Amino acid sequence: MENKQFSTKNPLKILYLVDQSKSTELRAADGTPICNHFAKTTNDDINNMITKNSNGTRVADRATISVATFCGKGVEFVCEGRLSELADNPTQTIMEDQSTIPTPVYIMPNAYGDSPLGRALETIYKKCESNNEFYHIITIESDALLYDKERNNDLDIALQYAEMLKKQGTEIHFAHMTAKHTQACICPSSENDLPDETSRVAFKLSSEMSDEAIFMANEMFGMNITKGSRWMAMNSDPKFFSAFVQFGSNSKATLALPAPQVVDVEAEVVEDIM
Repeated sequence: MENKQFSTKNPLKILYLVDQSKSTELRAADGTPICNHFAKTTNDDINNMITKNSNGTRVADRATISVATFCGKGVEFVCEGRLSELADNPTQTIMEDQSTIPTPVYIMPNAYGDSPLGRALETIYKKCESNNEFYHIITIESDALLYDKERNNDLDIALQYAEMLKKQGTEIHFAHMTAKHTQACICPSSENDLPDETSRVAFKLSSEMSDEAIFMANEMFGMNITKGSRWMAMNSDPKFFSAFVQFGSNSKATLALPAPQVVDVEAEVVEDIM
């Protein structure tokens, strides 16, 4: 897949692949369970994308969103649809603290069993192959404590299917939240200085950043990312984790999507079917 201009006729396809294994009930630096942060980050990112592509009366379907989870219960697609479909049909709504307006949510926190990432990526690849349609971005949200009690080689399978997905043009972003207070690792260009095997696996799974994404990160956030850097971040700070996920999912959109504008609804409908 080429990085074409995304539109209602050629929507950006994003999958959030969320780790809901037992270890994600461990608490992050702010005392909140990691699984809660994964759910909130995913929900916030989807709602932000809906808002950015809305003119107040209509949501422009410039993206299709899927959310899948993996844990001891297996791999489950909990949410799929175009932006307008998700806006109209959230999984449920909740009242957040200090808010008087219900917040749409698409995934709820959960923590159960092991974390079979290999099984998840295998399922995703075969689903995409069957549909002859691959995602532009897969964002893995995980504590990276990955294992599958049913097969000892699950990580090898995860790496195999990650490479197969990349060959089909899918970018894999790995957002790794730790329960430990570890030094932040942001978009490394080499695995040589990574602290442990867990982070080295995350490095191998993640895609290399494009020159455009590197430029945007350095310009917008004052970072010093170099060529060859990977779409990977490891940190115990929930705010940083959320910012990385949102930057990743919006990177292609920021580069390719026209800014939402207030337009005549009938005119846009005609344009979409031409």
